[in-house]
Amino acid sequence: MRRLLMVNWCQLSNTSCVIQKNIIEKIIYFLLIAYAAVATISISASNIVISLALVLAIIHYAKYPTTNLGIDKGLLKAILFFLFAMFVSAVFAYNPALGFPEIGHTAYRTAPLFLASSFIKDKRQLWIILLVLIAAFTVNNFYAIWLGVNGNLRASGIRGGPMILAGYLVQLIPLIFILFINNICNTKDRRFLGLAIFIAFLALLFNGTRGAWIAVAAVLFAYAILQVRRNTKLSLVALLFLIVLIISLFSNQMFYDRVKTITDITFQSNSERLLMWQSAWHMFLDHPLTGVGTGNYGDLYQIKYISPQAQEPFQRHAHNNFFQVLAEYGLIGFIAFSYMFGYILFNAYVKLRDNQNNIWALAAILVTLGLLVQGLTEYNFGHSVIMRLYWFLLGLFYAAGRIYGTYL
Repeated sequence: MRRLLMVNWCQLSNTSCVIQKNIIEKIIYFLLIAYAAVATISISASNIVISLALVLAIIHYAKYPTTNLGIDKGLLKAILFFLFAMFVSAVFAYNPALGFPEIGHTAYRTAPLFLASSFIKDKRQLWIILLVLIAAFTVNNFYAIWLGVNGNLRASGIRGGPMILAGYLVQLIPLIFILFINNICNTKDRRFLGLAIFIAFLALLFNGTRGAWIAVAAVLFAYAILQVRRNTKLSLVALLFLIVLIISLFSNQMFYDRVKTITDITFQSNSERLLMWQSAWHMFLDHPLTGVGTGNYGDLYQIKYISPQAQEPFQRHAHNNFFQVLAEYGLIGFIAFSYMFGYILFNAYVKLRDNQNNIWALAAILVTLGLLVQGLTEYNFGHSVIMRLYWFLLGLFYAAGRIYGTYL
């Protein structure tokens, strides 16, 4: 009898553990839906939701340490390598007190990657989150279009400036485009995606961020190249979208006047960027191995490295991911940064090469490409909301790869 009671107790205990595990996972999933709903609309709300989900995930991992993080070890090592490079840079920084908190911020921004890849379990969950994310993004774009129609060429979203909206656009336009053009959902959802991509293109025009225009054009061209062997029709559709974008920019005088400034080095925004890049390069030359230190660019730029020709003296970053990384983290950090994104691109490319129907690998390539191309003229890696969205999307692609059997 005693043995029977012990067996029954163990069974009840195991059942209770399973129930608790399922409850925690369900709550995290609902928090991810909430994040998808606010990611492009409210910075503070997205912070709160991700923080709550992260706390629950840590509790979950502590109680059930065998839980799979949902990503491959190569990506985890690449992220840890970059964080280590940041740590080394912070140790040798002019002001280490600025550097160490920045390491924590950067690590925190990767949380959506692990949350999405670990706690999205099936197609229904995946599509609910994708559709909620795109719906909220579309609402944000409607607001930007309203601003643009009322004469604001540098239209922003509901929260954040034009550059924040641009960071959303260069990532979510490729994703929506892929989902729409590959026809992997039902007719009703596809119609919604078609409307969302149309609204997003209009928001892109009125946003007026030249780096975002170039990034989206580069993404469409890359899609056409990557898909030419798999499906010539899809490549032609991508080129058609590219042509429509170019015609839209050149047929409207307001847009065209801004396009003309892209190659004008005397245009103040361009000349200021060139001066900031020179300053960042000088920082790197003076501190080639570890840079001036994580989080130290802004102060040292003001104190020592600002060009006498600069007209905008209160800049806090280099307006370029690669120059910023070189200046702050030096060669070690630059190698780690390049390796991290290089790994993401190469790994996704290998998966796409092995399976031409792996749209999630294709999405990972194009979203990353959009982020990096825009990052040639803006330090979008330093924007927490943009990078949280990027890591969240990458986590969705890993979850989708597992669910659909086409792993990243």
